[in-house]
Amino acid sequence: MCGIAGIADFSQRPVSRAQLSDMLGMLWHRGPDQQGLYHRAHIGLGIRRLKVIALNNGAQPSDSSDGRHVLVFNGEIYNHQALRRELIDSGYRFTGDSDAEVIVNLFARDGMRFYAQLDGMFALAIYDRQDDSLLLARDPAGKKPLYYQWRDNTLCFASELQALLRHPSVQREIDPVALDYYLRFRVIPADRTIFQSVNKVPPGGSIRFGRHLPQSTQHWRVDYSAASGERSEADWIDQLDSALNQAVAKRMMAEVPIGTMLSGGLDSSLITAIAVRQGQRALKTFAVGFQEAQFNELPYARRLAADLGTDHHDCIITAPEAFNAAHALIPHFGEPFAFPSSIASHFMYRLARQHVTVVLGGDGADELFGGYARYPLAAGFPGFAPGHALPRQVDLGHASWSPDQFDAFYQALLTDGLGQRARNALYSARFRAQLADAGPQCRYRGELRRHADRLSGAMEYDFNHWLREAQLVKIDIASMMNSLEVRVPFLDKAVIRIGSQLPGALKLNAGREKYLLHCVARRYLPDYILNRKKQELAVPLEQWMVSSMRTQISATLLSEQALSRGYFHPDRLRDFVGSHDGSQSYALWTLYILEKWQQQFCGSGEPS
Repeated sequence: MCGIAGIADFSQRPVSRAQLSDMLGMLWHRGPDQQGLYHRAHIGLGIRRLKVIALNNGAQPSDSSDGRHVLVFNGEIYNHQALRRELIDSGYRFTGDSDAEVIVNLFARDGMRFYAQLDGMFALAIYDRQDDSLLLARDPAGKKPLYYQWRDNTLCFASELQALLRHPSVQREIDPVALDYYLRFRVIPADRTIFQSVNKVPPGGSIRFGRHLPQSTQHWRVDYSAASGERSEADWIDQLDSALNQAVAKRMMAEVPIGTMLSGGLDSSLITAIAVRQGQRALKTFAVGFQEAQFNELPYARRLAADLGTDHHDCIITAPEAFNAAHALIPHFGEPFAFPSSIASHFMYRLARQHVTVVLGGDGADELFGGYARYPLAAGFPGFAPGHALPRQVDLGHASWSPDQFDAFYQALLTDGLGQRARNALYSARFRAQLADAGPQCRYRGELRRHADRLSGAMEYDFNHWLREAQLVKIDIASMMNSLEVRVPFLDKAVIRIGSQLPGALKLNAGREKYLLHCVARRYLPDYILNRKKQELAVPLEQWMVSSMRTQISATLLSEQALSRGYFHPDRLRDFVGSHDGSQSYALWTLYILEKWQQQFCGSGEPS
C-alpha cells in the first residue's frame, strides 16, 4: 500500500521536482518505508511506499521492459504471480518480484485491456513516453482514492486531497452542491469533491490525459439484477462459501505480519474464522470498545478470539481520546467527513499497526447481502407505518408516501445529517442562491429507479454511494493514517458478483437480514455470534455531545469566524446550537466537523 502523486504539463512547461517532493511529503504516512520519483522536464511521478511484498526489489516508479511506460501504483494485485507467468511466456522480462512491474508490462502488452485482468485494489498512474500521455485508473469497487485537477493543460493528482492542495495551481473554491450533499448525508458525493476545481477518478474507471481533451473509460459497473436460471439455496451457499474462502486465501499473501479485525459482529467474525480454518496459526486479531456498555462489543470479540485460538488485542476508547482523534483525522480526509465511526476505525488500525502491517476486514457485506435495518423498509415500500423504528434518527419528512416516491423516500431515509427542516431554517439566502444556480438538488435519485425490485435498487444505490462515499473512504483514510494496509475479502470481484445477483429471498428471509451469509456463517461460527442483534461500529456520540464535548462544540460553532462563513443564517444557527438536547447530535457533529475543516483548509471566516 502506498501514496502516489504527480504533475504533468502537456504544454511542455517544466515541472518542479521540489513541488512534487512537497506533495509526497504530505503522503509520508501512507508509505513510510521508501520514496521514489520519476522526473523529466514536464512530467513528474512520485510514490511513498509501504512495503508488503517484494520487500527488497519492489521499488517504484516501475518501468515496462521495453522502456516505453512508467508506473506508480497504490494497492495490491492478488493475481500478479499468474499474470507474471503469462507475461514471461510472452517474452517480457522482470527485474523484481513486485505486482507493480506486472501491471506496467501488462499495459505495455494489452493496452486498455489490462484493466479487466487485474484482481485487486488499486489507484495507478501510467505515463507513456512515446505518445506523451498519462493514464489514471482506480479499482472497480473504489477502495483506493485518486484526486486530480485538470487545468490549463496541466494535470496534478494525488492519493489524498491534502497532498494535491500543496500544488499552488489547485484552487479552493467550495462546490455548493457537494457542501449541500455533505450537510444532508455527512459525506461528499463519490463523483465530486468539496472543491469545484478538483475531481476524483471514478471507481471502475480510467482517464487518459495528454495534448488533447481527457478521455474517460468506464471499465466496470455493479449491477444488482438477479441471476437468471434456477439455482437451489444449497448451491448458493456452496458457491458463496467457496468464493469467500478463495477471497480470504489470496488476501493472506504478504511478506509482512498479517492479522484480521474482529469486532464480534458477524462479518469480521466470519472472515477471521475462515482464515483460522485455512490454517493461520496464532492469527492476530484486533478490536476496540467503549466504557459505555451499549456500544461495547469486546465481550463477544474476546470470547470468539478465545474459541478460535487467535492472538487477540483490544483497547478501550475514552471520550477525550476520541475528540482528539476526530481533529487529527480532518486533514487526512481533506474534505468534510462526519462519520464518527471513523474514530473507532482509527483506534482499531492504530492498535493493529503495533503488531502487523496488513489486516483483513469485514466491510462490504451489508451492501452485498442485505444487512442494514433500512432494507426491510425498502423492500416493503410503501407498505409500512411512518415512524418505523430505525437505528438512528433520520429525516423521513413526509407523513405518508406514494408508490412513485421511492427515490425521494430512500434518500430521505439516508439523511441523518441536517434534515429538511433544519436546512430550511439554517441555509442563508446567499447559499440558497448558489444552490439554485447549480441546478436541481435531486441528483442520483434516478439510480434508485433502475430496478423494479426496490430492494435491489436500494442496495445498488448503497454500493455506489454509502459504501464508496462513507465506508471505503473511512477505511482508506483511517488505516493509511496509521501506515496499515486493509484488505476486504467481501469486495472480491467473485463475491461481489454473487451478492449482486442474489434473489430477494436470500437477502431478507423470515425477518433475517443477510440470510445467505448467515447460512454460510453457520459452518464457521457459534450461536452466540450468529444470534446476536446487528450492531454497527459506532461511538457514543449522543452521550459525549451533551457532556464532555458540548462546551467546545458550542464555542466553535458560535464563534464569530463560524457565524460569518455565509452559509447559514447567524441567528438561527445560534438558536439551533443553543437548543441542543442530544436529539440532533448527528446534525450538530456535521456542522462542527465542517467548521473545523474550514479552519484548516479555508482559513479566515470569509467563505472560500
